[in-house]
Amino acid sequence: MSRELRKTPRTPIFEDGPELYDAIYCFKDYARECDRLRDLINAAVPGAHSILDVACGTGEHAKFLRRYYTIDGIDINERYLRAARLKNPLGNYTRADMTDFEGTAIDGLLPRLEHGNLGLTRSK
Repeated sequence: MSRELRKTPRTPIFEDGPELYDAIYCFKDYARECDRLRDLINAAVPGAHSILDVACGTGEHAKFLRRYYTIDGIDINERYLRAARLKNPLGNYTRADMTDFEGTAIDGLLPRLEHGNLGLTRSK
């Protein structure tokens, strides 16, 4: 990405470390969410292989989905990306602003799930 990240307003809590992020979301049943996501992905994009996790945070979804798909991620927080790379070493994680990201062709997008949106966007 050749452009600099734009200065966008961010919630201060998400500027803290990945440990705090994971502690905040420890109540989530990521395995169950990922089962539901697989159903949505398979229905929306049969045969999907590559998924971009937008605002991937620490990569907890990728930890469960990497058995089924190539999962790459973008996030604005480099510390979260380092944690995501540990959870999914085969993924390509890029520091980028999701409002201004230009990437390569993929089969689908995982939108930011913490806000209750379990939709899937087809990118082709």
